[in-house]
Amino acid sequence: MRFVRFYPIFFDIETTGLKSLEDRIVAIGIRVREEIFEDEYEVTTDTKIWLAEEDGKYSEEKELTALLELHNTLQNLIIFHRDDGRSLLLVGYNIGFDLGFISARSAILYRHYSIRDSTFRQLRRLRSVLGLAGLLRELPRVDLMHIISRYWLNNGRAKMKDVCSALGINYDDCDGSEIPKLVEEGNWVAIEEHLKADLYRLSYLYDILKPQGLIAHNLRVRYDLFDCEVDLL
Repeated sequence: MRFVRFYPIFFDIETTGLKSLEDRIVAIGIRVREEIFEDEYEVTTDTKIWLAEEDGKYSEEKELTALLELHNTLQNLIIFHRDDGRSLLLVGYNIGFDLGFISARSAILYRHYSIRDSTFRQLRRLRSVLGLAGLLRELPRVDLMHIISRYWLNNGRAKMKDVCSALGINYDDCDGSEIPKLVEEGNWVAIEEHLKADLYRLSYLYDILKPQGLIAHNLRVRYDLFDCEVDLL
């Protein structure tokens, strides 16, 4: 039997609203299984956060930079784990929203910045942003909201906050609906802490669903892996 090995990347974004053609991405975060990133103090960590912030305010340039950094980081992780025979597995909660938002914002930002600066170097840099949408779509992914809705709630829907409450997982930080207000207030520390907490909660839910066999089952159905042994880290 063929083995298919996956390495989970817990992934989330924070936005100023639900309309991808009007609102902005203010934070992007990923979490992995090992401490492979360095923070600003050169301390290794398992979490990487990019904020679209400069001098306490939202910055379109920083949003663009966050998307570029996400693209570069994912490419490096793909190459690294390809050597040990694992494919990256994007793990999110309502991940379709995140992917759609990134697709729209990357196209909008490409258009804005290609008009401002059409030099070859800039256009080459901006094409990486356009390529991010395709890269994210090509990676295998699992939506924990879909799994919980289908297999726990008989196709009902539940917010992550409600699921965490039922499981006794801490949710004392702000709610995602408060992000626009926090941006206005310039409270980027609270935004970053909320995103970090959401990434932790994602990994916790994943570790509950994995031994139930529901993640492997979802992947077999989604990617036609019925003749494979699914190995999840």
